[in-house]
Amino acid sequence: MAFIQNSALILMMSILMSFVSVSQIAFEKISISQAIEKANSQNDLVFVEFYSTQCPPCKFMELNVFSDAKLGTIVNEDFVCVQSNAGSFEGKIEKFENSISMYPTVLVLNKNGKEILRVEGKRQLDEFTKMMEDILVNKSELLDLPKDSEIKPNENIMDGSARLTSKVKVFVKPEEGNA
Repeated sequence: MAFIQNSALILMMSILMSFVSVSQIAFEKISISQAIEKANSQNDLVFVEFYSTQCPPCKFMELNVFSDAKLGTIVNEDFVCVQSNAGSFEGKIEKFENSISMYPTVLVLNKNGKEILRVEGKRQLDEFTKMMEDILVNKSELLDLPKDSEIKPNENIMDGSARLTSKVKVFVKPEEGNA
């Protein structure tokens, strides 16, 4: 009888563990403002994920994107990473301060707190990884942009759902003579 109970317990634990994702992104348990301070001292960018625990697209990102080892390596090396839970008091304030209207939303901020990238809705791993790589190509220019500088939107990306379209803002380097 004890063998059957132990076997059942092991089976249930295995099933539950299959639903738990281990994020490869090293999210720190600090506020966005603390992340900006840390990024400033380390000459890094800030990666912020706004999420809700009751959001299926957020779970998709957790299980299929943030759990990727390659993405984790890319992001952990050049970003201070934090999460903001919509259900927490601080998360509600941060949502308001950053004009978050849907989940998940990922923001990339520079060391001055300037928003460099906004990704709303779920994304596939390859697309999301490419966005992070593209940001890092221009990291040196992006780090010191003043908070009030203009960043031109240059791309509309569908998230795979016909009803959701979001603008992704990325830094566009002015062409010579047009600055």
